[in-house]
Amino acid sequence: MPYEYVEFNITPPIRQRIGEVPEDIKLIRENDAIIGLQVAIGSARTTKIKNSDIFKRTLAESEKRLGIDGSNGNKKSKNFINQLEEHIRKDATQRGKNFINQLNYELDSATYDIELTTLAILVLQRQISIGVKGYVKSDLEIDIIQIDDKNNLQNRMINNYDNGLKAQKYGDIVNAYKCFYLVFPDKSNITDNADLNIDLRLLRDGASHVVLDRNKKLVERAKEFLGNEFVKTEGSNTYAYIDMTNPRHVELYNKHLPIIKNAARRYIDNYIESH
Repeated sequence: MPYEYVEFNITPPIRQRIGEVPEDIKLIRENDAIIGLQVAIGSARTTKIKNSDIFKRTLAESEKRLGIDGSNGNKKSKNFINQLEEHIRKDATQRGKNFINQLNYELDSATYDIELTTLAILVLQRQISIGVKGYVKSDLEIDIIQIDDKNNLQNRMINNYDNGLKAQKYGDIVNAYKCFYLVFPDKSNITDNADLNIDLRLLRDGASHVVLDRNKKLVERAKEFLGNEFVKTEGSNTYAYIDMTNPRHVELYNKHLPIIKNAARRYIDNYIESH
């Protein structure tokens, strides 16, 4: 089935000059504004999605869940098309997001977003429902097929940074902090200051309820940094906790959010320069 493109609205419309546009993206203009974009699909991309491990796995899981076997060809065919179109939408959404995220990154502001509207098949346009509009705390599924994408790591980092900008825009400083922290592949060397790196980690671990390493020094620092009452042991595991009704914890995030954000920005800039 010849899937042509997936179309998105851009909110708000872009009225400024933008740089280079990827070959697989076509901008939709109205008067002097860019109001939307189309992400090209085509037969080659469709084939790659069909052959991807994640598509094969989710297709098999859906057939098992729905009780589909070889005896029901019509049901099997409909399910195959539904799963394929869902993966095409996800793949196109992420490619569209990568483009918008790059623009937001250059502006250092969560200014623009995209809203999925249409999956075009031949001349038929299927209007599809919008999954989520507005602020999303969790990361999007990234790079559905993960094939021949040289900028996969860069896209992931910028996606996390953009999610941090969005969370910060809506006043969610904890999730903003977590998103900026996710930018770093090596989280032990965020800054040149080893003690600061530990504190940055504890703010993330406390927000995510991550088990602290069985490191006495780390646990002692967590007690000193966050407060004794916010470090608890359950069974053999020790956790740090964040309480955003506690003025001390709010102050810590307000102080360290610019540090982690600026470090994330420098890391991405250096990565882009070196690649």
